[in-house]
Amino acid sequence: MLFIFSLGLAAAYLINCKNWRFSSKFYIPASFIAFVVWSYILLHTENYWDGRSGLLFYWESINGIILISIIVGLYQVSNSVITNFVFVWFGKVSYGIYLWHLPVLLFFKENIEGFTSLLLIVMPVTLLCAAVSYYLVEKRFSKLEF
Repeated sequence: MLFIFSLGLAAAYLINCKNWRFSSKFYIPASFIAFVVWSYILLHTENYWDGRSGLLFYWESINGIILISIIVGLYQVSNSVITNFVFVWFGKVSYGIYLWHLPVLLFFKENIEGFTSLLLIVMPVTLLCAAVSYYLVEKRFSKLEF
């Protein structure tokens, strides 16, 4: 995960670097196309989870590179896209999403057939759990002084 953490640091540096700019006309569409192609590959690889395809070992790095590319590109066009209340809210509950996604997935995985059905159940339940834990636990503890 250190590589992905480093990508976040690099993105923050690029966003704050005054001398670094690029042509967003090409960069942003290319990043979104890379995202769509990569998603297609992940969704259509049958032996993804057993590790035989090799994707399991480097998918997080590729996801991180694509996501950071999109975020930096959008920020360069207009930081109001990134500072939009929806993105800010997802940033606030992101730790909860990280904590809750696997338990929620494992809870529903045995009883729901098909990826799309599972996704349509797991995503809202995970967001609900993340929001509840953010507002009832994280936000309260962040105000404490030690």
